[in-house]
Amino acid sequence: MQKQQEIPKKYLFFLSLYGIFAFIVFTIVLFPKEDLIRNTLQQVSQQFDYAISAKKIRFRFPGYIELNEVSINDNNNVENSKLYFHIDSIKIRPKLNQLFLKKIGLFFKLHLYQGNLKGNLYFDLLHPKNIKDFFCKAQKIQLDKIKQSAELFKVNLTGNLSGEAKVKFTQGNLLKGVGDFNFYISPGKAQIMNFPSFSFQKIKGTGNIEQEKINIQSVRIHSNELQAQMTGDLHLDRNIIKSYLNAKVRLNFTKELQKKLGPLAGFLIGKNKEGIRLHIKGNLNNLSFMPI
Repeated sequence: MQKQQEIPKKYLFFLSLYGIFAFIVFTIVLFPKEDLIRNTLQQVSQQFDYAISAKKIRFRFPGYIELNEVSINDNNNVENSKLYFHIDSIKIRPKLNQLFLKKIGLFFKLHLYQGNLKGNLYFDLLHPKNIKDFFCKAQKIQLDKIKQSAELFKVNLTGNLSGEAKVKFTQGNLLKGVGDFNFYISPGKAQIMNFPSFSFQKIKGTGNIEQEKINIQSVRIHSNELQAQMTGDLHLDRNIIKSYLNAKVRLNFTKELQKKLGPLAGFLIGKNKEGIRLHIKGNLNNLSFMPI
């Protein structure tokens, strides 16, 4: 009986590598990746009152995903959907550096409004629908390009926005996290509701996030026309514009801005030469300003 010839171990090793490589390639080529991404966008949309969609989804070998023309619209009216935000592109790639902590990550980079937003998102390895950690860094986002902000929040802002945010989620709910943030807006102009516009050198803010509430530790406006400082909290809602703001602001006006305010200056300032304090409260799209 003829003895069967054995395959050398080194060839078995290379055949195994080839099998693994072939499996990965065929998985990438044949797996319904676009359906998976669109289903993921739909799941994120279900946590908010917004619809998130992408016009184009492209896959780059190995494992690099690019979404183009991403829109965030009103989810309550599909036929006459209102555009809230537009993102030129989103690039995503996996991060496997925290698998030993039972977390699988994604690196993302968004190009929007002439700036970018990049960071990391980590999911529970055993429950992939649950987000564990989130970090992002914004750089030079041009606020005047976000035309929807004036309509949504009755605020017109120009200048470049930069900042960072870090949040940990314990219940897989995007509205329930703990973390902190800071932001900086470079020189620009601002107009809030029907108040006269003013120019500023910078706006700086810091705060923390606690479950469904954002604690505003400090927002300072540095301007030749006024000095302002705000503290308070923002109670988040699934529909962002319905989030409730409860804040106190201290303002110091220059004579030039008092002239712009006209009779309103006398009502606001009164006999207090050192400045005024305002109580701002209400939903973000329906704020009220009352002197304290």
